Amino acid sequence: MPQTDRPRQRAVREDHIRNHEKLLDAAVELFDKQGVDVPLKEIGAHANVSQASVFRHFANREQLIIELYDRSSTDLTNRLLAAIAGTRDATAAHRLDVVFTTVVDTVTDHPSYGRLAALGATLNPDRTTEPALVEELHQLIGDAQHAGLLASDVTGFDLIVSPMLVGSMLTQSAGAAAMVPRMMTIMRRGLTPQTTGTPSASCASTISEP
Repeated sequence: MPQTDRPRQRAVREDHIRNHEKLLDAAVELFDKQGVDVPLKEIGAHANVSQASVFRHFANREQLIIELYDRSSTDLTNRLLAAIAGTRDATAAHRLDVVFTTVVDTVTDHPSYGRLAALGATLNPDRTTEPALVEELHQLIGDAQHAGLLASDVTGFDLIVSPMLVGSMLTQSAGAAAMVPRMMTIMRRGLTPQTTGTPSASCASTISEP
């Protein structure tokens, strides 16, 4: 390969990577505002990328959804690992709320995340959770069950999906921040061992009213 061709090819690769990220960012922005059915053509226009170039990056909507799902899931995983690492000496109750609020915050930051996750999981069912997060959630579940905060059949999947549903609902509601403590308490109550009588005070969220 002539030496003069290398800088040009490197520039082409860099331009391809830059446009790819612009398309992903544009898709997230439009999905958050309009839902996940935004046409690829509109995403390309929003990213200032030609329609022909859009289809060089993503042959169809499914490919775009899968890649956004992977990127969003990685972001959520990193947020959860960082949040859990910062609360290792806290009570199980507080650590649960940290996990829940991290998921809720992620969903409220990006209202399309819940729908995107549902579609992505369907299109790419073989995607696995980061082993480090699986281990952290397993440890938290064990501690919380020992403290009587979680039923014996609660899984790591439950700890992610339950607050994700709450977050998705809150993105549709005015004054959502004021609803978070109550919704967290109700969710926590639903995950505790079921006994007769009034639920214990330990079900209450540790999050303060705003």
